[in-house]
Amino acid sequence: MMHSKNVVRFGLAIMLALFLTLPNLACAYDDSAMAALKPIPEGKAFFDMNTTLMSNEMFPMVLMGIVQTHESLVEQGIKPDFVVSFRGANVVWLTEGTSDTVKGLIDQLDNLGVQIDLCRIPLEWFGVNPATVLPQIKIIDNGWISSMSYQSRSKGYAVISF
Repeated sequence: MMHSKNVVRFGLAIMLALFLTLPNLACAYDDSAMAALKPIPEGKAFFDMNTTLMSNEMFPMVLMGIVQTHESLVEQGIKPDFVVSFRGANVVWLTEGTSDTVKGLIDQLDNLGVQIDLCRIPLEWFGVNPATVLPQIKIIDNGWISSMSYQSRSKGYAVISF
């Protein structure tokens, strides 16, 4: 049962990555989805990175999808306001020992002004020393409370879960 859930999650993540990257590969494509955003001045998204451990191939793909989404909004004249919040096993990818690819993508997100949070609780669960967490990442006390706050009507962030 657990294996099939992981397969489904992996499949969904692959589909999302393809969804985010295929339009950039085409010479011409229908941008009607982006046109639907035109009336809003700001694209507020809370990326809830709460899944089981992603592979070392999949994790950077998801981060790249977030970068590309940010770039797509900017191209449409919409100001992105993104928060990427990590909970769960993926905290292991966010330390000084991670790949140069992940470090580069975290740098890119940080340079774009994306807020990157990491829940303290899984650091304890997975034995990750907080001192080894990449410096661009803010360790917060509780990711669930943060998630509730960003989803509230007053803040109005769209939640995108992985």
